[in-house]
Amino acid sequence: MLPRRLVVKRFKSTRAAVVETAAAGRPRGPADSQERGARRTRRPGSALVAQLERNDDPTKRRLREAYLSDEASRNSSNVKAALLDEARVKREAKLLVEACRTTEAKKRASPVQALLHEYRLSSTEGVTLLSLAEALLRVRSKEGRSRLIADKLGDRKARNAQWLKGHVGVGKPVVVNAASTALAASELVVGSEQAFKSVAGDALGSLVHRVGADVVRVAVVSLMKKLGDEFVLGETIGSALKRASKMPHLAFSYDMLGEAARTRDDAERYFQAYANAVEEVGVGQRQREDQHHPAPGLSVKLSALDPRFEPGRRQDLLLSESSSSSLVEKVSELCEMAADRGLDLTIDAEEAARLELQLDVLSATSARLATSRPGWEGLGLAIQAYQKRAPAAVDWVAENVARRDKRRALRVRLVKGAYWDAEIKLAQILGLASFPVFTRKEATDCSYQAVAAKLLLEYSDCLKPAFATHNARTVAAVADIARKKPPAQDLEFQRLLGMGEDLHLAAKDVCFGDDFPKSKVVTRVYAPVGNHTELLAYLVRRLLENGANSSFVHALADDSVKAEELASDPVQLLEKKFEFTSHPAVTAPSEIFGPRRPNSRGIDLTSDIKAAALFAERASAFEEDASFFEKAAVEEEAVVLDPSTGLECGRFRPSTTSDVDVALQSAVLGQPAWCALGGAKRGTILRGAAEEVEARGAKLCSLLVAEAGKTWADAIGEVREAVDFLRYYAERAEVDLAPSIMPSVVGERNELCYKGRGVWAAIAPFNFPVAIFVGQAAGALAAGNAVVVKSAPQAPLSGAAVVECLHGAGVPKDVLFHVTGGAEVGRALVRDSRVDGVAFTGSVATARLIAKDLAARREGPLPSFIAETAGLNALVADESALPEQLVNDALRSAFVSAGQRCSSARLLFVPQQTADVVLPMLAGAARELRLGDPADLSVDCGPLVDRDAKEKVRAHVDDLLANEDVTVLAAAPDLDRSRFPHVDPANFYPPTILLLQGSLDRLPRQECFGPVLHVLTYDARAGDALAALLDQINDLGFGLTCGLHSRLDSAHAIAASKSKAGNLYINRDTVAAVVEAQPFGGTGLSGTGPKAGGPNYVRRFAHEHVVTTNTAAAGGDIDLMTRV
Repeated sequence: MLPRRLVVKRFKSTRAAVVETAAAGRPRGPADSQERGARRTRRPGSALVAQLERNDDPTKRRLREAYLSDEASRNSSNVKAALLDEARVKREAKLLVEACRTTEAKKRASPVQALLHEYRLSSTEGVTLLSLAEALLRVRSKEGRSRLIADKLGDRKARNAQWLKGHVGVGKPVVVNAASTALAASELVVGSEQAFKSVAGDALGSLVHRVGADVVRVAVVSLMKKLGDEFVLGETIGSALKRASKMPHLAFSYDMLGEAARTRDDAERYFQAYANAVEEVGVGQRQREDQHHPAPGLSVKLSALDPRFEPGRRQDLLLSESSSSSLVEKVSELCEMAADRGLDLTIDAEEAARLELQLDVLSATSARLATSRPGWEGLGLAIQAYQKRAPAAVDWVAENVARRDKRRALRVRLVKGAYWDAEIKLAQILGLASFPVFTRKEATDCSYQAVAAKLLLEYSDCLKPAFATHNARTVAAVADIARKKPPAQDLEFQRLLGMGEDLHLAAKDVCFGDDFPKSKVVTRVYAPVGNHTELLAYLVRRLLENGANSSFVHALADDSVKAEELASDPVQLLEKKFEFTSHPAVTAPSEIFGPRRPNSRGIDLTSDIKAAALFAERASAFEEDASFFEKAAVEEEAVVLDPSTGLECGRFRPSTTSDVDVALQSAVLGQPAWCALGGAKRGTILRGAAEEVEARGAKLCSLLVAEAGKTWADAIGEVREAVDFLRYYAERAEVDLAPSIMPSVVGERNELCYKGRGVWAAIAPFNFPVAIFVGQAAGALAAGNAVVVKSAPQAPLSGAAVVECLHGAGVPKDVLFHVTGGAEVGRALVRDSRVDGVAFTGSVATARLIAKDLAARREGPLPSFIAETAGLNALVADESALPEQLVNDALRSAFVSAGQRCSSARLLFVPQQTADVVLPMLAGAARELRLGDPADLSVDCGPLVDRDAKEKVRAHVDDLLANEDVTVLAAAPDLDRSRFPHVDPANFYPPTILLLQGSLDRLPRQECFGPVLHVLTYDARAGDALAALLDQINDLGFGLTCGLHSRLDSAHAIAASKSKAGNLYINRDTVAAVVEAQPFGGTGLSGTGPKAGGPNYVRRFAHEHVVTTNTAAAGGDIDLMTRV
């Protein structure tokens, strides 16, 4: 719960003239504050506090504490939660394994199991199969399909022999023989003919080669469709029900395949698919003769019902029941349909960040159904055991939903989890305190047991669990827990279609009998339904999940793994062998750069509510500080206005040319002593500065939201980048600038050392007033220079706050100076002969002026010049690109930070062959973007930095639209004044996508620095299409960033070879380069280098010096004489 004192302080503060509360719809107290004569000031931290207070729920305290909790303590707690009859569990698990390994069981293995058993993800065959299954069916043209097949099956050192030798034989299942033979033959045609001949003989080798690529393409496509068919019950709900009717002994839960909706049209289509499924399954249920058989169920993904199912949109998703557009309304309608037809409906599991939101939707839906459909007990939720919050989530559902609404059997499907690797990666990217999931399989197994105990023993009065597993040990453990609470209750297990059938059949005989009747145990089949296009993501997830080397399913099929090992106790392993620790191969977010330097700390304000509350409190407390808003007034005082609201952010005194002169005089005098400290001592001071910046992160973020119009997420990312710069450049100073002994002849010593060049001028841009400001200053300081940094006119407060941090950490005040102002101050800096180098980030035009001024100097040393400038950055997709991923990355690349990043994508090239899918999805997703106050967590895009920037963007768009062959493909909705009445629309421009017909000739050869994405289509069928397109992009003259979305390794190689961009991003967005991991900088019109955040940056700020000493001058080489 947020501190009450903060709430009181915010309302009582005499200076809190205006506190924006976006969701409340209006600023607080402007009239009162004006009567007191106080200035109207911008307070984003206070606005954040207000937003978090609305989401403050005391019942979720345990849930939030567990979110990123310490893994060891969480493991210890779970181990204590489920005490089993270990001897019996191990004995029964071993019997189950042995039952699944009999000859009869292996013969009955489904094609799905056979395929997963055959190919490990660590093998080339497994990777190839995964790659083809994921991409082939969405490629439209025959040329594109042939190219993908050639890419995956081409000559790879006779790899085809492995398909036949290892995977074809009399005892192999038909599907494995067919797949292996087809892929081996295909590999021959596109690659290594001789390797195939060596295995199958000359005749068959030559025959297959003559068949030709066209036949191979048809064969492999047919194979992929056949494999896909094995994973689904039917392509439509009708065909699935028809197939299910032939298995009357089984209960089914139908999963309507489909990934998250990207557009409103997608969401409506998925809703109709769910509704139709409920109707058709309901008809089948009424016609069933055995009404005592468990009712069929359906699974619903909330992200398929709303394209913005994300924590930041919580208020929109949980609108009142009177709103037909709310997610709760849609889910409730589906539930009511299911209730009327006697069906179950389960909310499926999704990513960890969405769990709280899922619980909120469940709660609101259950409350409504308690009135509209009292007595219906078919509502359910899937919970993932690999989440650290799993036990707390069950507690919350039972206590705050089921018992509140007097439910006796709210359904909980317990699964282990299917997004593990994605959760690990996201936590590392965000720099979170820990992972929301366990890092060891044994920890997930223990969590599963602990949650099972809660469900069966603690909440049997209100929850009805279903245990989804293909693990013999887990089945035996659940059975043991169920026996602990007589009399026996109905017990449900679940398995995927085509998997685990033998295990679940054997379980009834092995685990149940006199003390738990078999009649009480039922197995439900989780049955996917969908066409091949919707199957792709599902199929890959199943292959990854069950084909991993650590998978029980995979180990079960490997007879070399003993049954005793598969039946072993995860608690013993976790406690005795691993001592509850996390997996050493899974690097903690803070340690991804190794022991040399910690990763900067991040926070997800929409998901990590506990940490977010502390962050908001600090930001708000900073804003309440009188010294921030009320510096000593002087006549020359200037006001900084928030570009979002027009409210005051703070005041400062603009620098003059006289100030520049004074700063340079002091810098010249202070630099020698700073340089003499040496790289190691300077590095220590810069590390301390990093700690200071990180400690004041909330303050800096508040400033960035206020004066730079950043969203909170962008602000946090920028402060993290500044911290990373300081730590990385400190390390470079210590390592790269350390003196080194060079090779030499006898009697001579050669030492290479580095010294600062003198005084540097750093000119920081408005779009990264903290990160680039710090990066430029830290690079110069690390090398032993003094530096005068000029902040952008629009963002002087952030610069001042950063300098305060660095001075506080020990950077001398006669070494680091901050000046403010516009072009006049900048020119005074650049033209002064005391400046030995200039680091600049900004436009090409300004960079040319600086270079001209530097070249025109008539005295002083030749200055160094480091420039990072603009880019006409392109994102290119081929036919194999996944449309959903491409659209997500294109929108982020183009519109994050209102398109005001040097790395922002300006161009998107889409194949004509897939344009009919990609462009509507792109347009629909763009219309879901929200323009508004960046202090509001629901906002995607804030303002441009000032009115001049907006007018330049408007003029660019208007000029292009004057051409008949340029049209608006889509634009985000304009600013909603009813939602944001306190926002000034003067600086806002909606994210806009322009469609250009024809070539690039229409596009001006200069960057439009704002939220505008230009889309062009191209014919991707030709083999040289990608190379030709990259040549056109290179001809634009820029070379900052470029993106490629393709599943072809050959396409990746072409892009890496042809693109002149300094940063090439493959299958991801083109923004947010990470210090050290992705050194950033361009070529051509995009900059001079070296790359910021790279190994060569700091050295560019230094001079090299060599000291050669004749050590034999005193009469001989003593060292040599004593060694020989």
